[in-house]
Amino acid sequence: MKKDKWLLVGGGIFLSVCIVGTALFMMSDVFGTNPVKEAPQEKVVNSVTNQSDKSGEKEANAQGVRETIATSYLKRVTPVGYGTKEFPLEQSGTLKESLLKYAESGEVDAILSEMEKYLASNRFSEEKNLEIAGVYADATFARGLVGKKTSEIKKVLPTGFKTPEMLAIVPLFLPEEMRRTLYKDSESLTPLNPGPWRIQDKWMIQSPEDAEKDEVYQENSVAVSMFNVLDGLHQIHVVELIREEEPNVKVRAYVGEYMNGKLVLYGYYVPDGINHYYQNVAYFEEIEELYLKPNDEYQQEQAQQDAENGEIPEAVLKAFLNPTE
Repeated sequence: MKKDKWLLVGGGIFLSVCIVGTALFMMSDVFGTNPVKEAPQEKVVNSVTNQSDKSGEKEANAQGVRETIATSYLKRVTPVGYGTKEFPLEQSGTLKESLLKYAESGEVDAILSEMEKYLASNRFSEEKNLEIAGVYADATFARGLVGKKTSEIKKVLPTGFKTPEMLAIVPLFLPEEMRRTLYKDSESLTPLNPGPWRIQDKWMIQSPEDAEKDEVYQENSVAVSMFNVLDGLHQIHVVELIREEEPNVKVRAYVGEYMNGKLVLYGYYVPDGINHYYQNVAYFEEIEELYLKPNDEYQQEQAQQDAENGEIPEAVLKAFLNPTE
């Protein structure tokens, strides 16, 4: 009896092990404890693939890479403000517009004064507020140009601005010789009116395809040229400006934005068919070469000759007699 009893117990244990082992084997497909590798599927290649599909895919991939790599100009703007709370975003648009109104009249000091009201208790670091921080930075930069030599200004001007609106407006209040270094296009107009100006419209040209649809100025397709000439160009900001005295003369600033977020002023243009008296950069360069430089050289030679003859230049004599002026 004892022997039969142990045979029954042993048989039961063996049967239990078999059942458990079978269950584990069956459940492994559900919980992934013993995954089964699927046989690799053969890729079906269509031998008559249309070449245009390949080129279209290539363009789409290139466009995707261009959008992925690009860094917004706002990434180059440093947040400002000493407060712990963000300036109310629902008020950001109104504040930015009020700051740009000052810029349209060249009143950068007014921009700085207006911002001082908010910096102590607010932070400007998100969304539209970062645009405001950029306008504030540009006003600070422009204010810092006061008192600098023309040669110094020419060096820092091309890389000093962080927002497209301020890059479009502020140079119009600088002497023509100073801002000439900004333009990438020698065919750019260089308006001499001091303002005030007003931003009438703004829009974006975001791809070479969009550039093809843009307006042409004196047979010059500006947007197309920008994508062809400026390596690493991401998109174009067009800022349309007018003066109250000449509301029909639309001056359009073309501001390029590179992949790394840097901005460049390509030039100013007036639509065809509109009468205006603005001249381009090449015109002023020719005037300088033909008349201004020879005149400066003559004046220097004359002053040197006067000094050799013992004559004191009038400007030097005036400064000596009136040192406080």
